[in-house]
Amino acid sequence: AIFGYDVNDLITHCEKRISKDMPTDYFWGLSPRQALIKVSEKSIKPAFGDDYFGKVMLERIFDANIELAIITDAGFVKEVEPLLLSPKIKKIVIVRLFAEGCSFDGDSRNYLSQSQFGSPRKMIYMDFHNKKDGELDNLIDGIKGLFS
Repeated sequence: AIFGYDVNDLITHCEKRISKDMPTDYFWGLSPRQALIKVSEKSIKPAFGDDYFGKVMLERIFDANIELAIITDAGFVKEVEPLLLSPKIKKIVIVRLFAEGCSFDGDSRNYLSQSQFGSPRKMIYMDFHNKKDGELDNLIDGIKGLFS
């Protein structure tokens, strides 16, 4: 909304890794990644707190009565803390994806680690090295197995 476009237009620009990092007039000379970081870090978090996205996520999970939620791209401790502190959340699986040529360079997020949270019992950590197409199916099966 800040850039004057519908969220579906934003998604179209962010679906492919190459277009996600290309500056465009659509975002006033910023890449879609830079635009999202700017809105998050310079507008939303200063106004509503570093845990804003975690609180909203928690609210939406409960409003929709969801038993299993998979949330992509959590890269900040403060965004996970509302989930960790909620007595209603029984298990949190932090999946760290690794792939050749991919990193958090140019991003405001980073990998979450156990040392950032201590050792709460409800947290499980999984590292996944995606080496070829189709391997993500193994990851999904592994996550589902944790909840069955």
